Amino acid sequence: DLGADACVIDLEDSVPKHKKEVARKNIKKFFKNKPKIPTAVRINSISNIEGIRDLIILKEINIKPDFIV
Repeated sequence: DLGADACVIDLEDSVPKHKKEVARKNIKKFFKNKPKIPTAVRINSISNIEGIRDLIILKEINIKPDFIV
């Protein structure tokens, strides 16, 4: 039990540009197992390449987040 109602993973402004790829790899690791609480992933704007890359990673994983923000 994580003691939380939900988990939000931020790929947007909390991740420096030079660490975006590492953050995406961590998303893949996190979603290897189904989280026990609802999970959201905050992505970069889809009007730029970082947001598109975020969506591609989310498409590739087998277990999906409950929400994409």
